[in-house]
Amino acid sequence: MAEKKKVETNSEIKPSPIENSNFFERNKKVLLISGITIIVGIIGFWGWKYYKKNKETNASESSFASVRTFNGMANSGFNVDSINLVLKGGNLDGTKIPGLLDFIKNYGSTKQGNLAKYMIGCCYIQQKNYDQAIKYLKEFDPLDNFQLKSRTLVMLGHAYAGKNQVSEAMKSYKEASEVNSKDETLTADALYLLASYQEVNKNTKDAIANYKKLRDEYPFYQAVGTKEI
Repeated sequence: MAEKKKVETNSEIKPSPIENSNFFERNKKVLLISGITIIVGIIGFWGWKYYKKNKETNASESSFASVRTFNGMANSGFNVDSINLVLKGGNLDGTKIPGLLDFIKNYGSTKQGNLAKYMIGCCYIQQKNYDQAIKYLKEFDPLDNFQLKSRTLVMLGHAYAGKNQVSEAMKSYKEASEVNSKDETLTADALYLLASYQEVNKNTKDAIANYKKLRDEYPFYQAVGTKEI
């Protein structure tokens, strides 16, 4: 992974000269990690929080192996076999893994079924199936959890970026940066993604303004320097 560096603190901030054409593909791993890693703990928490009463209990039991597999991928890295396993199901070291696509047919109305839509969206981004990623991420309801809402918007930004829908990508990153300013980590992360994407898409004025905001309001923030990626 690229070496991390602080956001520049000079009085004049200039965006780096990066070509737009391959930005998302060259930075996808870093961008996806920023969108997924914080979610892993939340998924585990929600999975057991709703481990109760009839259908909710059955949903938690049925999805446990799939959620564990997804969490493992989010921590160690996605690969074709693991993604297919999470989406379509199969067998892993003697353990049956229910596919999340079939799971939501039976449990889509449960809270665990709702959360499965987020995981499906993340998997589809890895497969570059951006239309399906957008579909499931939009169907996912983060309810009142601002962390999930912010990260879902970030993932939507990645999906739109993959489709080269620049305005939609920046809109999603911007919304993610405005979900809850009190959560400095999530807000700074989304703001950096917004500024970076504005930068490579020649939206220099807004990129500089957001880099300055990041520098002034979140001086602690450690961002992956785009030049080193």
